[in-house]
Amino acid sequence: MSGDYCDFIDGDNQSLHFVLGDVSGKGVAASMLMAHLHAMFRTLISINLPLGQMVEQASRVFCESTLPTQYATLVYGRAGTDGFVEICNAGHLPPLLIQAGKISHIEATGLPVGVFCSESFSLIGCKCKRATRSFFIPTGFRKV
Repeated sequence: MSGDYCDFIDGDNQSLHFVLGDVSGKGVAASMLMAHLHAMFRTLISINLPLGQMVEQASRVFCESTLPTQYATLVYGRAGTDGFVEICNAGHLPPLLIQAGKISHIEATGLPVGVFCSESFSLIGCKCKRATRSFFIPTGFRKV
């Protein structure tokens, strides 16, 4: 039992949503918080909000429904069929993007989800070609 979160969700417009996250805490309590966050994203995707608004809404609800010491770091993204990918990094370890032999980090674009009830998040967008690779690092990976 832990608060790690990894999810791939089909969007209504043939997009693929992906989430990688970690909530504060350990054990059953962290698992319950992540289940709460999981349900929020699954629900918000069905509303078809822009990516930034979706993360802002999830952060507001998470903040209002949890204790002040509870938060989650996450990378949330949406990939379209045209190869365009938008990513919001809410305080998580930077994912790596490998394209044309070059490695770049996708730095955090906001604080962790749930820190403040009225946070705004910015996005990073990129056009990916077929040979593009992305690596999303779980928080425990660097602890090894």
